[in-house]
Amino acid sequence: MGTLAPSPVLVASHLGGEGDPAVAAGLALARALGRPALLVHAESPAPLLFGAPGGGFVPDASLFERQSEETRRALAEQAARLAGEGPAPEILVAPGPPDLVLARVAEERDAELVVVGPPRRPELGTTADRLLRRLDRPVLVVRRPERLPPATVLAAVDLSEPAERALGLGVRLLGRLSGGPRTIELLFALHPQELAASIHFRPERLKAFAGEELDRLARRAAPQAAHAFERCVRVGDARDAILEEAERRPADLVLLGTHGRGGLERFILGSVAAAVVARATTNVLVIPSHESAGRGAREGR
Repeated sequence: MGTLAPSPVLVASHLGGEGDPAVAAGLALARALGRPALLVHAESPAPLLFGAPGGGFVPDASLFERQSEETRRALAEQAARLAGEGPAPEILVAPGPPDLVLARVAEERDAELVVVGPPRRPELGTTADRLLRRLDRPVLVVRRPERLPPATVLAAVDLSEPAERALGLGVRLLGRLSGGPRTIELLFALHPQELAASIHFRPERLKAFAGEELDRLARRAAPQAAHAFERCVRVGDARDAILEEAERRPADLVLLGTHGRGGLERFILGSVAAAVVARATTNVLVIPSHESAGRGAREGR
């Protein structure tokens, strides 16, 4: 029996020169993780049609073939230019929307991590946002490649079991990069309505309870990284608290999980994760809840 190929790090490329830093960072992360790199470009063939005998239109197959060949050549040149001293990554060009192509290839190749760059047109949403609706694997959005591997990490948690699993998986993944981050700040946001609804405890006591729960969650999720943990409890909307705290530190990377449970909830993604992915100015690593459960079970065998 043959051995299974190691899970790759899938790095997305849109071939524009402005995307080179994110691609270079993804290839470097693959080397640091000891994984092969798979550089993927999602191609949208030019919809040029020519008249067919007897009327109507048919696509010019030769034009599509030439375009695909030019794309593969450009992707190979980018791979050779950015691979540095490491092994040349495998390249793949596939037709279709980026989120569909990346999700399909990541599942088919059992990618350990998917790396994407910042959106070129944020007003249309992000590939990472759409990808997370489809994919149960960690996704890294690279906005500050010079801050990778991260020395300071802001990990947003909500004291739930999925958040604990996501934290554990994320910390283990980051721990394989140059010894792991120097500090990991655990952030929990208490919504003002939670404070107002309590009739038995004052706000400061509730914040103290939350801090104690953060300590217990950290010890359960990643006991090997306990020395690196700091804790922070803030009052306010979770989305704003994460973004503000990431800027205040400043953090090299924000780590958070999603809590989609299938159906409509899975489709719309967690509003907190979606907002952070869209608005953060630093790198963001998102661990989908399904992935944290599945990978934890596989690692526990």
